[in-house]
Amino acid sequence: MGQEVILRCVPISNHLYFYWYRQILGQKVEFLVSFYNNEISEKSEIFDDQFSVERPDGSNFTLKIRSTKLEDSAMYFCASSDSTVLHSHLLSVHKCLSLIHI
Repeated sequence: MGQEVILRCVPISNHLYFYWYRQILGQKVEFLVSFYNNEISEKSEIFDDQFSVERPDGSNFTLKIRSTKLEDSAMYFCASSDSTVLHSHLLSVHKCLSLIHI
């Protein structure tokens, strides 16, 4: 707890839209954020100042969690798309990352 965690996703090369979701054990998948053109295009209420996203090298897409808390323990999913979609329609996830339980 209290440490910074960076989750990295390698999206499909020609995709322009990027998404992060999480699933807390026993709960449904929650939308966190969508990202396009190096900017956040939409974010959920749970995506607060503790979280940030970026695409620093033009390929990998990252989710940073500052000062992790117990409630951040979850399975984190990234997704990408070549066009935009509504976040209520979960994309087929091509990469799955798990945050180590705190």
